[in-house]
Amino acid sequence: MFALSIQASANTNLFGKAQLLPVVIGIAVVTLFIFLITRNSKALFYNKFGTIYLGFLGVGVITVMDVLTSIFYAPAEAFRYVGYDAMFFVTLTAGLVALYSFSMTEIGQILEKLKIIGGGVYNFSYLVYGRSISLIAASSILVDYVNTAAISSISAIENLSSLMSISPFWKIALELAIIWIITGLNLMGIKENAKVTFSIFIFVTYVIGITAALGMFNTSPESVGVIKNSLSQTYTNFSHKNLVMMFEYIVIGVGSTILAYSGIESVLQTQKVVEHWKVIRGAYIFLICFIGIVTPLISILALSQVASPAEHPGDLITSYAKMLGGHALSFIVVIAAIVTLSFAVNTAMIAGVELMTTISERFGVGWLIKPNRFGAHYIIILFMAAFFSLVILVTQGNQNLVADMYAIGLVATFVLNLAALLTYRLFEGFKTIREYKTSLIKNFVMLILFIAVFIYIFIHKRLGAELWIVTSVLMVIFGYVTTKYFKDPEREMEKKFDKSKEILDFIRTIKGGDIHIHFVRPKDIFKEDITDAVYITYGLQRITAPAKLQANHFVLSVLSYWGIDDEMESLLGILKTEFPDKKVNVHLGWPTSSWLERLYTGFVVHNLLKLPRKFPEMHFTMEFVPGAKTEEN
Repeated sequence: MFALSIQASANTNLFGKAQLLPVVIGIAVVTLFIFLITRNSKALFYNKFGTIYLGFLGVGVITVMDVLTSIFYAPAEAFRYVGYDAMFFVTLTAGLVALYSFSMTEIGQILEKLKIIGGGVYNFSYLVYGRSISLIAASSILVDYVNTAAISSISAIENLSSLMSISPFWKIALELAIIWIITGLNLMGIKENAKVTFSIFIFVTYVIGITAALGMFNTSPESVGVIKNSLSQTYTNFSHKNLVMMFEYIVIGVGSTILAYSGIESVLQTQKVVEHWKVIRGAYIFLICFIGIVTPLISILALSQVASPAEHPGDLITSYAKMLGGHALSFIVVIAAIVTLSFAVNTAMIAGVELMTTISERFGVGWLIKPNRFGAHYIIILFMAAFFSLVILVTQGNQNLVADMYAIGLVATFVLNLAALLTYRLFEGFKTIREYKTSLIKNFVMLILFIAVFIYIFIHKRLGAELWIVTSVLMVIFGYVTTKYFKDPEREMEKKFDKSKEILDFIRTIKGGDIHIHFVRPKDIFKEDITDAVYITYGLQRITAPAKLQANHFVLSVLSYWGIDDEMESLLGILKTEFPDKKVNVHLGWPTSSWLERLYTGFVVHNLLKLPRKFPEMHFTMEFVPGAKTEEN
């Protein structure tokens, strides 16, 4: 254990007792993780039928190491925007991130049940919204990864400069050196190792534990007064505002502290290396329990005890450690910071490469994913390294500028994930995937809040907004070019569905002057041998086509959930043209799902009510047929 040299203090006896803290905390940390591993032999990693899977602790440790990096720069960045109000908002944001993690768990379950593994926010938004929106989601997460790498390497050197004087030129040189050393390791196929990561995590937890414990020992009436004044001011700000101003205040506070929880999306990105979605759930619980305590605690202690937080934008935590335990503790914290932040660069590199590889595979861009002799996708790795380096060079290693660019990509992924989850559940319900579900109302409220936070960041942090816009536009152009000259995955998926021509050919076999068109959802289909009836189900093109139950049942594809009514109108227009002499009877099923799902149905019905005006010669009926195969959500 480290023997810390505690600085002189007015209360010498108190710090004499604090000399035992390194030993006590070391024993506590080791005991905790030995308990977790021995209690569950699959907690870290395990071998099953020759395949190595990560357990909840293995995934949790990797992602905690990513999220922990924000401790070294987020508190100072939050203080820069909201001052001492950051103490309250960093805690509030931790609660919001915890609620968001439950929604991410649900997304993990849905992706697994649909046999879509990996890709995280990109694959889920592609599933729900298609190519263009999914590429915007990909650009958002890419901006997040790029800024993670840039700010992590910058913060590592800023923390190092708290111990020694480093010129601006050498700062940038060292920041770029971290990027390219990590790049070299990835080019040689050397990635994260669960055992090594776990060992580093124990060391970092030990150092943070010492810092937090010494901070609590060092609590003085003055620092307690700072905390009380901060909370009192926050309460005053809330109590003297109307609902609109209060919401605006929350948006500004959350937008200024959300950076403290960057990396939360990394859990879902590990889905390729876990056996099932329940590991994702366990990892999120571990992550929230850990950072939900550590991040607010360290932030509050540092902001309340460092005399002038604004004077330490890049080294607040290491300066705080130096105040608590002298040069010995500050040196140890700097080492922990450099290791953790460098690790975050590696995580961003791996995740970014995985994302670009997924996109390249989907669009058939084989040359981008051509491996080198170590099996690494060297072209994408070099592209990511160049992107990381470009951000550092453009900002001249300015941590404040990179931080301003950072949050927009993070919040954009929150918005797109929640919007996609709400859309999917409103259309598909819980019928087939109901083992784990979160509240639609909770997700809707969080979506509104994060949209507001995104707008705030977009307006007030223009450099980040410009980077996000440029990246999104380039990514959409990339998608357009690749689908035109390489591979169009949506065209391939469309082959699984029926075509309008097949419906027309079937109708031509019907004798008599009446045609009965039944628009039904998969869960509402019933078997009834009616020769003059056609049953039509619309299925999302990127999901496995619903099963055809009989010869007169046709499954048509739709690119977007919101386009079903347009597709119905288009089909009726074709019927009107092709069969002008036949009487067309349109049957719409009576909605029997939950009231929440009927909120969406209301939007559809609003458009369907216009159909009789557009096709006055047709007969429209909304009906419920006894004995129909229906299921409540």
